[in-house]
Amino acid sequence: MKKNTLKLCAYLSFGFCALGGATILASQLLKHSDWLLWTGFGLYFIGKAFFTGPILMAVAEKIGKD
Repeated sequence: MKKNTLKLCAYLSFGFCALGGATILASQLLKHSDWLLWTGFGLYFIGKAFFTGPILMAVAEKIGKD
């Protein structure tokens, strides 16, 4: 993969995971059943955003130095 493509993937993965997690958390404000499970899913996706985005960005930087 090219460096620019990998950077785009890093931004998209961060954005989609963070947005998905925030959407799940926001939807739980209106419901009361199984809130703990869905809150866990939302927090998982937000945490995943802060892991996958920077990892892909680091790989893109490593590819750019080679």
